Amino acid sequence: MNIHQIIVDSVKNMLDKTISPEKIKNIMKKHDQKVHFIPYKYRIFGGILQSLNIQFGNFIETLVQQIIIQDQNLTILKECGKKKLIINSKTDRIIDEYITKRQVNMSLKSFEQDFNKLLIDIFNSEKSDKSSLEVIKHDIDMIFKTKDGVTHYIEFKYTDDHDTGKFADINRKFLKTYAGLINYLGVQNFEDLVPSIYYFNNIIKKCNI
Repeated sequence: MNIHQIIVDSVKNMLDKTISPEKIKNIMKKHDQKVHFIPYKYRIFGGILQSLNIQFGNFIETLVQQIIIQDQNLTILKECGKKKLIINSKTDRIIDEYITKRQVNMSLKSFEQDFNKLLIDIFNSEKSDKSSLEVIKHDIDMIFKTKDGVTHYIEFKYTDDHDTGKFADINRKFLKTYAGLINYLGVQNFEDLVPSIYYFNNIIKKCNI
């Protein structure tokens, strides 16, 4: 697998879309009627850079997909994209209580142990309680399966815009999607579904969820 070439091709594809005549025309139209002390050409250039910045999050997701497609040991499942998922109200409470607890207690001392226990609690709740069901609609970045039958659910986040509240909501959505996928995919064993969320920024948030 030539990962370097996959990266180069993906970057070129993103750049071609960003500097296409149609894209630049739309940016120009947006700034035509604006009165601003920054010269017109610099605002157009800034619009192009802003578009690249926005696209970078999607670029990472697409890039990883291309790498996984090339790996014969991995298979991307069709369950990606926006899905209707079902979770029970008990699971909903378990997740909300955990998020609140982490916002109050930000210590990393017991984080890994607490998080692993949370995932087990979510799984057991979904397998044992089929009452008080709630329907949620969530967008799923990626699901793939390994040759040994383990399914990996992954969310990619390029930036959380330094918004603590948004950071908590992203993690809450991630956990509730994991809960919904247990039912959607018919997972029977806890070890068969592994959830992961990746932030492509080297930063520790104030409330480490």
